[in-house]
Amino acid sequence: MVGEEVTLSWALSGAESAEIVADEGDFSYDIPEDELEGGATTVAVSVDTTFTLTARQGIKRDVAVASVTVEMYEGPAVIDSFDADATQVATGQVVTFTWEARGATAGAFIVGEDSTDLTEGELAQGSREVTIDEAVDVTLRVSNDDGDAEETLSITIIPPPTVETFTATPETIDAGDTVTLAW
Repeated sequence: MVGEEVTLSWALSGAESAEIVADEGDFSYDIPEDELEGGATTVAVSVDTTFTLTARQGIKRDVAVASVTVEMYEGPAVIDSFDADATQVATGQVVTFTWEARGATAGAFIVGEDSTDLTEGELAQGSREVTIDEAVDVTLRVSNDDGDAEETLSITIIPPPTVETFTATPETIDAGDTVTLAW
């Protein structure tokens, strides 16, 4: 699927240096010296991509190729997850919202009545931080030509503590006398 991570792994012998380069995007990985005999790395792909590993020893080189085919999602947009790190907060607290979705070509992040469009990079997954000043519903909406999806999280405010009573008896004393505090 678009945006999924793939693991590239290798086993080499006799290489003095090696690198992996993708034909799409800007992925390039210089294999560290301690991983020349073998290792792995992960990379997110969003289009069909061919990775070329080039191992070098002096002027000699060997090349290997691995290809990844990205299956395009077909159907209405889907929200796989929409979460907040807290749903009960104190006034002024920052809440982080995270999500994952599939198939979206457009989307919105809505806090109360305020809506902002998702960037292209946020359509498959993203996060936003929001300072919460009052109880509010936060909605994630994604869509494509085949349909849309929407999820809402309700954020509530934890009331501040209230001191109902606090007394000192007696209110006037001589130095060294005892006072009773009650609450």
